[in-house]
Amino acid sequence: MTVLVSVTHYAPTRDFVARAVESVLAQTYRDLVCVVIGDGDVPPLSHIRDERLIVHSYPVNHGAYFAQDVAIWASPFEWYAPVAADDWIEPDHIERSLSHGTDMACGALWYHNDRYVEGIVVRKAYEVGVYRTARYHEIGAHNPAERLGQDSLTLKVMRIVRPVGATTYPTYHRLGRPGSLSTHPDSRRDSPARRQMRMRNRAIVARCQKLARMNPNLGKRAARIRAFRDTLVPLRVKAELAVEVEALRAKVGEAVAA
Repeated sequence: MTVLVSVTHYAPTRDFVARAVESVLAQTYRDLVCVVIGDGDVPPLSHIRDERLIVHSYPVNHGAYFAQDVAIWASPFEWYAPVAADDWIEPDHIERSLSHGTDMACGALWYHNDRYVEGIVVRKAYEVGVYRTARYHEIGAHNPAERLGQDSLTLKVMRIVRPVGATTYPTYHRLGRPGSLSTHPDSRRDSPARRQMRMRNRAIVARCQKLARMNPNLGKRAARIRAFRDTLVPLRVKAELAVEVEALRAKVGEAVAA
């Protein structure tokens, strides 16, 4: 039961990405493939030798959700887990998430500030667990054209289709470093961009809820929601995503065959 773990990297995370990757490769659950997406920057990982590691980079930064969708749509595996390049996970992160007994388990986390203090536990469910890849497929994954707010939106839309499991034991470490999307003045929680994104997301959730009420059949409900969300993605972004998905799919296929 192979888990594809995606690590999304861009230039400001160069000092952290090796720690993230090493924490993935050190998992007690060994049947995994670690795909590092270099989103406009080649990650400095030449010193790491592990046959489970695949690096896929492209020259233009598209944002973390585009990078995650490249991994999700390219994956041939049943399970998927996201990790940010400036975060890291406990050795039993995947094992604990899979033992939850559902087809997806979002997770609690440790939150650290830039001084690397011990951190505080945040038990609110975040998109930091392990999921059946099909759960992303049935709602259209993220909106790869957006750069903010898609992790929380994805979980809300998944819950509209059917229940989502959650773990309460924190095995994921999130770093609130200066300049990250969650701390930068232009994109932090109280920024105008975040407020506008929350308004758009509320409208999307309301539309998805309406579609769910109109379609009691689970399959039709998911299909209608996915079709609606697909209309929100510009054709240009879809074309760019398709190119990177095919390129990564070929790399994963070669690694599996080897």
